[in-house]
Amino acid sequence: MISADATTTAALEARVKGYVYLVEMRFRDATLGFNTSAETFTVDGVTYLGAAAIVDFPPIQESEDQSQSKWTPKCSLTREALPALFAGDAGVYRNRPIRVYLQMLDGEMRTVGTKMLRWRGAMNKVSTERRQNDSNFAATLSLECTRPGLARARNNEGLRLTHQQQIQTYPNDRGLEYLNSLVNTPKPWLSVAFQEIK
Repeated sequence: MISADATTTAALEARVKGYVYLVEMRFRDATLGFNTSAETFTVDGVTYLGAAAIVDFPPIQESEDQSQSKWTPKCSLTREALPALFAGDAGVYRNRPIRVYLQMLDGEMRTVGTKMLRWRGAMNKVSTERRQNDSNFAATLSLECTRPGLARARNNEGLRLTHQQQIQTYPNDRGLEYLNSLVNTPKPWLSVAFQEIK
């Protein structure tokens, strides 16, 4: 559930309302802001350029555990400004922060309330995709962004659960209660004499 301040809550309850996503990309030398509309907004001293016509922003999947692991905005390679940011040194963008905020708007497209963080991660690899239909040619640049801790979370998926972790999810399950004692005090199945290498 999204927690909002009083001004934003009032806007949500009003008859005329709207919203826009604010995308903040922190490159090595500068911070650039884009939004998912055609208008330009200045919020908290950052100017978010209207990029709806040149950048395809994927939807943010709202979930309780914020489990959306990747977010990949795309832009056409016919636009020269954005691809130029990713054409040079990868250190300019790689592993640099990117944040996506939700900003409420009133009926006159003015910002209302404070922006709310909906997704954060890091800019990673850039890829291009080419399509050709008859005489038409299109090329798209994709910027893959991943949330922090994704690699660590993937590595932990196969690790053993403890009894405490199991009862948090399933309070009446006692199946892992003796797991630590079984692991810490192994019992050999074979005799010691049979285990010796001769």
